[in-house]
Amino acid sequence: ISLTVPVDEYADLSTALTADPLFQAASFLTVFESGQFLLHSAPTHSCPLTAKPLPTVFNKDYAQFFLSDYVFNCAGWVYLEAGALQKVFNQSDIPPEVPLKLNTTSFKYIIPKLYETYPNEAMEILMFAPEAPVTTFNASGAFIEAEVLANVSVLNPTVTNAFSVGISVIAGLEIGLSDESNITGKISEAEIILRLVSSSVGPIHLSLIDELFRLLIDDVLIPLGNHYLDIGYPLPSFHGVHFVNATVEYGADYVALGTSVHAAKLLPALLGA
Repeated sequence: ISLTVPVDEYADLSTALTADPLFQAASFLTVFESGQFLLHSAPTHSCPLTAKPLPTVFNKDYAQFFLSDYVFNCAGWVYLEAGALQKVFNQSDIPPEVPLKLNTTSFKYIIPKLYETYPNEAMEILMFAPEAPVTTFNASGAFIEAEVLANVSVLNPTVTNAFSVGISVIAGLEIGLSDESNITGKISEAEIILRLVSSSVGPIHLSLIDELFRLLIDDVLIPLGNHYLDIGYPLPSFHGVHFVNATVEYGADYVALGTSVHAAKLLPALLGA
C-alpha cells in the first residue's frame, strides 16, 4: 500500500502512520496519520514546521477526524518552495469589469509620470508570495493570512519595473466534507491592505488602483486557491463505507469533523458479493 499520494506536479501527500493505532476504552480505534505535504521534486526536503498534539474525541459521532493547521501550513511551504505561488497577469487575465487596462494610457491621469515615460505601452503584473501563507485554526473558525508582492512592469519590449505594491491579505476558510469523503476548504472573500514598496514613476495614490488588485485577488487568485482546496485531504475509508451528516468544530490549532457512517454495502463487499 502506497503511503504517499500524488497531489499535482508540485506536491505529494504523506499518509504514513506517525504512531501505532490506539484502542481506547475498548470502544473505538484512533489512527494517527502524518498529513505532511512533500515537495514532489525533492520529497526528502521535508517541511520544517512541527505539528501540535491533537484531541482524540470531541462529540458522540461514530467517526471523528481531526486536522491540524500544520497540514495547510506545510502545503503552503511546499508550494512556495516549488515556485508555484506566483502568477503573471497580462491584459487577457484582467476581469472585464475592471475599468483600468494594462496599458500606460489607462494610467495617464492616475500615474502621470508612468504615461509620460512610457506612452501607450503594454504592461504586466507579477504577483507572488515572498513567504508561505499562514493558516490558523481557533474557536472562532479558520483563517488564512498572506503577504503578496505585485511588481507592475512596462513591456517596451523588455520588462521594466515601474512600481511595486505590497498587499496584506486575510481571508476566512470554510472546512467541509466532500461526497468523495475528502476534507475540503473554501476561501471566502478577502480583506486587503495595500502599501507602496517602490516606484520609479513618482508618487502613486494607492486608493486609485485598489480596485484593480482587489479584483485580481477576489476573481483570480482566490478561485485558483479554491481549486486546490476543493481537491481536499482524503480520509481513511473502506469500500462500501461512506461518511455522511458531517459536523464541523474548530479548536486551538485544529478542525474536527464528526460524521455518521453509511455502510450498507460493507458486508456484501467483504463477502465478495
